[in-house]
Amino acid sequence: MKGKHIFLLLTAACAINGCSSTSSQRASDKPPPKADRVQVLMYDTAPRPKTDHLDFCGPNPPLRPHKIIALLTCEGAVDQEAVMTTAIYYRARQMGADAVINAGTITTQRETTVNVAQTVEAQLAMNILGMGGSQARSVFRAYAIVYTNPTENDIKATASLVGHWKSVAVQGASHGVSSVELILSPDNRLVATTVSTNAPIQILTGRFFVQDGRIGMAGEKDPTPELADFSLAACRT
Repeated sequence: MKGKHIFLLLTAACAINGCSSTSSQRASDKPPPKADRVQVLMYDTAPRPKTDHLDFCGPNPPLRPHKIIALLTCEGAVDQEAVMTTAIYYRARQMGADAVINAGTITTQRETTVNVAQTVEAQLAMNILGMGGSQARSVFRAYAIVYTNPTENDIKATASLVGHWKSVAVQGASHGVSSVELILSPDNRLVATTVSTNAPIQILTGRFFVQDGRIGMAGEKDPTPELADFSLAACRT
């Protein structure tokens, strides 16, 4: 069967299966402790109403279309995770975020500290024993995101991509990718097979969607979200 050639701009992404909800908080509630310590790097300065509900998505982005609007950080003692995280969530609600993605915690030691723990759990144990744990500092980090609604064109494009696709040319892909094969199902499930010149064949299973004219491929097991745009000329078999 002769294939139909297309030209796609793919966004290869890794994502989680979903998000959990945090307890709601009224916008009129007073700021929690350390809220004034939260540092904010805005990626999108569009004004948004405050929210009283927030989804927590763990370390990976949600599958549903979304946009990162800010990076929030808060520095404190290694055993103040709950306090600092609550402060970050409050600031995220204030800027109108729908959800937060955990961006990791950086734990450091001051120069006067003799004992250096390798993990947060070990540092907490050192605190109890009085072994220099008071010198440890952590920077708690999270991304604030808002959900976006797919356009009518994106919905139509998603439906039109259902099928079995084999690449005939890949441009701009990293790690020496030579070919890509995609199986896209009507229920938005995907199986992507990547062949590289200097690496074993990789198979990604997950879901796909179209956002802003780009295909989003969301893996189910990869814990590290990465985005990489590349062009793929492919044909449906």
